[in-house]
Amino acid sequence: MKFPLICALAFCSMNAPCNDVTNFDHFNLQVNLGLSHETLNSKKSSSTEDSSESFNQFEMRPQLTYYFTNDLAAGVYYFQKSLLADFNSSGIGAFVRYYYLGRGSVLKSKLDNKKINQSPVWAPYVQLGGKRETLEAETVSISFTGFDLAAGVDWHWSKDYFLNFSASMSTQTSGATRDLTSQTFLIGIGKAFSF
Repeated sequence: MKFPLICALAFCSMNAPCNDVTNFDHFNLQVNLGLSHETLNSKKSSSTEDSSESFNQFEMRPQLTYYFTNDLAAGVYYFQKSLLADFNSSGIGAFVRYYYLGRGSVLKSKLDNKKINQSPVWAPYVQLGGKRETLEAETVSISFTGFDLAAGVDWHWSKDYFLNFSASMSTQTSGATRDLTSQTFLIGIGKAFSF
């Protein structure tokens, strides 16, 4: 009874990563934590001079990702930034993600001396998205809209759970007088599921 299973797993690991769209969960839910470095630039106007202010913030970002195919996904997220600056900010974003080596099976199986060894799979990706952020200080609230570019990797250590590491850059504007740039580094934990 074990022989057909061993042969199937060996064939799978040698010929395909066993990650047909019908074989994996279509959703990932994850929570990321990290640091964000932001720079707020204000252009000269009739009442103010050019100014620039940089600050760091702690970020929390829950997100939901849906997989269309083995290498293409899209998702939405909410983020909250605070604690490390006089500014607090929050917002929402949406993205399209491309896994250029494939999403990867949850575990890679390999036949070795009649034993099946399984190892976690790294799944690197690039991501393009849009975001809207509201920056709040004591007496002012400013909304920004712009684009976000990210690169990251998922590391699956079990069938259902994975770690995520990512870095992103974003540029957003508020009218013609202000822009906000961000560099963000995140680490998160996620769960794959389907319904």
